[in-house]
Amino acid sequence: LVYNNYRAKSSMQELVLDERQRELMFEGKRWYDLVRCSRRDGNTNILTKKAIQKYSDNISVVQSKLTKMDGIYWPYNIDELKVNKNLKQNSAFGSGENGDYQKTTE
Repeated sequence: LVYNNYRAKSSMQELVLDERQRELMFEGKRWYDLVRCSRRDGNTNILTKKAIQKYSDNISVVQSKLTKMDGIYWPYNIDELKVNKNLKQNSAFGSGENGDYQKTTE
């Protein structure tokens, strides 16, 4: 590693994320690392950047889904919503009724 290449916080963070990706390969932890970084920073830039690298043929879809913090969480299963009436669907996925997971405006 060249010191001058990693003097900025964002460069070092990128290096650590890439190293964790290699170290924890096939363990299913990558998504959660990216979500954790997005929550800590208060934006989805890192998550969006990595998702675009993987899904380059759907850049506009990725950007539209991940521009807000609500988009980083998975929707609750419709059956869970039916069983527990106190549970509210993630706002990025609508009400969850009839399996319809479209974005709602609130």
